[in-house]
Amino acid sequence: MGTDSIIIVGMKKSYFLLLLSFMVVSLSSCRDKGYSVSTSGNSIYIEMPSMTVGIVGPNQVSYGGVSLYDISESVYNEFHGLSGLFKSGKYNVYLKTKYKNDYGETVTKDKGLVITLDTDEMKRYQSSGYFSGNFEKALTEALWR
Repeated sequence: MGTDSIIIVGMKKSYFLLLLSFMVVSLSSCRDKGYSVSTSGNSIYIEMPSMTVGIVGPNQVSYGGVSLYDISESVYNEFHGLSGLFKSGKYNVYLKTKYKNDYGETVTKDKGLVITLDTDEMKRYQSSGYFSGNFEKALTEALWR
């Protein structure tokens, strides 16, 4: 076996490992996040688990393992990158929560309008960290309604 064939075999292994790692990353990003953020027209719809108090610990608020920061980051990402180039104007953000009732059925509760976002202002934020403070506050207020 010459050095050329050793190099080719090594390259094939490298490409295989690269492809395998890409597939693992892709599959892990497809997992159910427990919430959804979608847009339609000039509206953003968020669906997430209902709030529970005291299940995690005394007076601890939980959203079924969902982080409000993750939701705010998803909304932020709707206005940045390629998808953000085509969005302009004001967007109304609506919230729905869901939980399982005593019969195991999923019940959805409409929490209504959370906040209205101006895309020009949204695009000024350098990162989701700066955006998330005000957005999480509005989301929390809507969850307590």
